[in-house]
Amino acid sequence: MSDRYSEREIGDVTILELRGQLKEEGDVPLGEHVADLVRRGRLHLVLDMKHVTRVDSTGIGLVAAKFLTLRRLGGDLKLLHLTERARQLLTITKLAHVFEIFDDEEDAVLSFADSPARSSSLFAVERRVSSVADGGLRRRAADRG
Repeated sequence: MSDRYSEREIGDVTILELRGQLKEEGDVPLGEHVADLVRRGRLHLVLDMKHVTRVDSTGIGLVAAKFLTLRRLGGDLKLLHLTERARQLLTITKLAHVFEIFDDEEDAVLSFADSPARSSSLFAVERRVSSVADGGLRRRAADRG
């Protein structure tokens, strides 16, 4: 366990409670941790963002990329306790309709049993995530100018 996240398992669902900043130069090692979960066969993930203190479009892009990774492997990623800023960024990037978003942990966990991963929309999700990631790269390059 880290001071930037805690992990709990409920059946085949992993709840990852993030703490800190989820942004380009943030302190939440989301990519590394999801890769470790995948290596361990943990493909059903709930990201609890209740204690995320700052999130930007790069952080949302990272979450979207991990969502695609899990979907391609037959898993899924759902979001829990989003901050108002995270909700705004999902709306701006048009990703709000891609993720299942919950305010209750039990509902999030039970949702894995209720419905299979929505693979039929994976191509559209990949296009949306790709366009968000490309825009973030152009923005960062322009910022360095």
